[in-house]
Amino acid sequence: PVCLLCTETVALIKSSNLKRHYDSKHSKEFDKTYPSGSEQRLEKISSLQASYQRSTALIKRSMTDQERATEASLRVAWILCKKMAPYSQSEMIKACMVESASVLFPENKNLVDTFKRIPLSNNSTTRRCEAVLCSHLSEEYGKVMSTVIKLVNFIRSKSSLQHRQFKAFLQEVDAEFDDLLLHNNIRWLSKGAVLKRFFGLRDAILQFLSDDSSSHAEEFLNFMRDEHQMEVVAFLVDIFEHLNTLNLALQGKQRVIFDLWESVKAFKEKLVVFQEDLQLEKRLHFPTLKEDLAPSAGQKT
Repeated sequence: PVCLLCTETVALIKSSNLKRHYDSKHSKEFDKTYPSGSEQRLEKISSLQASYQRSTALIKRSMTDQERATEASLRVAWILCKKMAPYSQSEMIKACMVESASVLFPENKNLVDTFKRIPLSNNSTTRRCEAVLCSHLSEEYGKVMSTVIKLVNFIRSKSSLQHRQFKAFLQEVDAEFDDLLLHNNIRWLSKGAVLKRFFGLRDAILQFLSDDSSSHAEEFLNFMRDEHQMEVVAFLVDIFEHLNTLNLALQGKQRVIFDLWESVKAFKEKLVVFQEDLQLEKRLHFPTLKEDLAPSAGQKT
């Protein structure tokens, strides 16, 4: 709730809280200027309510305009992606829209201003294209990645006791690592480290979850016992490893733009090799996936 007199917010929606706020800050002056039961008081309250409704309507309208401008930017970015056109054309497209609107609708300045507010700079269009591509990738692998992150958080963040028990369990089974890693949203490549550590401890995690009778543990157990889901995790471990290698190649001092371009170009060529590697089922460049799909001892290939 918001006070119509000073626009301050009240913590809880209770009449006692509102009354306390009014009595402590406004009662003397407001009651003196607008006596209780008078027409002036009713008119003032009606005026304050109308003013508040107008202000909130303006905020909602501006938010809607901003959302529409962003949607328009995404639609333009999508067309540029499909046509494989340079991102720099987005600024030219925006200039064409503004000039066309000013000629076709010379009296409607609001329409021209609306076109001007569409975020279509080179950097904006690049981010829009990345957003479109990431949303497509999330349909394939986002669910698996999200489940792994939730599982890690379940073990590490559910309670300090459970986390200590898990670390103690890893020591008992002489696991390769002594703990799981938490995902950091700021550094997207941390996903690769989280996945790699998770996959390296998958057998120990299975044993640990088997002793947990909660519904969440059962859900995560079903996820880890699904061979297809674990194949996706293994693939993600390998592909993030390749991306991390590229990321390191693009870092460092005294690197010229030619070197950076060569690294990116080489990686694009590697993607073709990776695709052929997966299609032929050799998996020479996907060691984690190859290990996960390898037949167990005594089983014929």
